[in-house]
Amino acid sequence: RVSGRRITLCAFLWICGGFLVILYVMDDNLAIMVLQLAGKFGISGAFVLVYIVASEIFPTSIRNTGMGACSLAARVGAFSAPLVTGYFGVEDS
Repeated sequence: RVSGRRITLCAFLWICGGFLVILYVMDDNLAIMVLQLAGKFGISGAFVLVYIVASEIFPTSIRNTGMGACSLAARVGAFSAPLVTGYFGVEDS
């Protein structure tokens, strides 16, 4: 049995990673903007699919608690990312 959602999730993550890796070798401003937008498309699609896949993982009796825990972990990661990059000295170019 092939699970279409998980394959689609992996594809979105590979799209994001691929475009953002290619971004490092580009010098043209237009190409950089297009690659950033394509990477954003990949991660946005993956973010939407994560909620669908996560809701299928948990049994019905604890689905709300499980989805709340996943949402909490996502939000902690989102607000701690700038702090982590600031701690390690990564600067915007």
